[in-house]
Amino acid sequence: MRSQPRASVVFGACSKADTYAAQPAWTKMGEQAPTHLVLLGDQIYMDFGLGNLYKPADWPIGKFTEEMHKRYALQWRVPEMRAFLDLAKIPPDRIFATWDDHDFAWNNAVGGKVLPCSAKPYWVDLPHRTVAEALARQYFDVLRTRPDDYPAVPIDLPAPQGIHARGDIAGVPLFILDTRSFRDRPDAGDSVLGAAQEQWLLDELASIPVEQPLILASGITLGAGRTFSYRPGFLESVYDKVFAEAETWNQSRGTGAFLAKALAGRKVLWLSGDIHTNAYVTHDVPGLRYPIHEAISSGLAITGYKVGWWGEQRNFGVLRIRDDRWEVELHKSKAGAVVRRTIEVGSWESS
Repeated sequence: MRSQPRASVVFGACSKADTYAAQPAWTKMGEQAPTHLVLLGDQIYMDFGLGNLYKPADWPIGKFTEEMHKRYALQWRVPEMRAFLDLAKIPPDRIFATWDDHDFAWNNAVGGKVLPCSAKPYWVDLPHRTVAEALARQYFDVLRTRPDDYPAVPIDLPAPQGIHARGDIAGVPLFILDTRSFRDRPDAGDSVLGAAQEQWLLDELASIPVEQPLILASGITLGAGRTFSYRPGFLESVYDKVFAEAETWNQSRGTGAFLAKALAGRKVLWLSGDIHTNAYVTHDVPGLRYPIHEAISSGLAITGYKVGWWGEQRNFGVLRIRDDRWEVELHKSKAGAVVRRTIEVGSWESS
């Protein structure tokens, strides 16, 4: 008889309550007997559609604040999500979340370096970053405390510090990374995390034995070597082409060297979202003893550039942590498809 896992982690990204008022993926996630929840960004969409991708950049701070708060409150009213949180009863210290561009500000937005001649408003100024972080933190707190009514906009908005954090999942260190607040555009700089967050990660890792497996979580995917693993066919080949230019870690010139420095000799499972589909990828990074396994799940309630019933995916992931192996499942629940992989803890090989 198979023993119970030490933890059952459900994870996912990309909801859009103004289009998808019902989100059945939460019900399916609740059937996995989850002990932990990790949300990988785009809890809301401040923008969507080819004509609206950068419109919030033109809004005054008052309208930006009102729209962002309204969309978080709308997501909080999704009945399936509320039922999931009520039934799963996941303790507050087992709920983790980060953000990506659409809940940080607008499409492809960053808080780091951007070329002055950029034709698109990628850079987010301090007032907008201040609002975005305060409202994101408020939403994360609501997920953990589950009030009946969504709270009003906070009166005092502290200066943004970034939302990176360290957690623990059944004895496994978890690092929630902020890849928006300090990220440079690839043509303007080298950093995804920014110098301060990089040093924070190095300092935190210094206290963890090198043989201890780790979980890292971010909105954007690692990038190169991505292979979509759900029913290869025409649509998947289209996705592969469309998202080949998506924002990824490997677009930044300094990423490989930093990861080699930070993760040398370590066993890492990376959780990511962003690209509106499911994929499992094994990355061989120069300088690392073990490959990085990446579990990508995105599309809790949205996919591609499509909206409406025909753009719905209901995607989510499950990680079950056992002493000798970690089991990953990537559910495309609307289609009834599941990708399964097992990572052997000793060898750190997956099959």
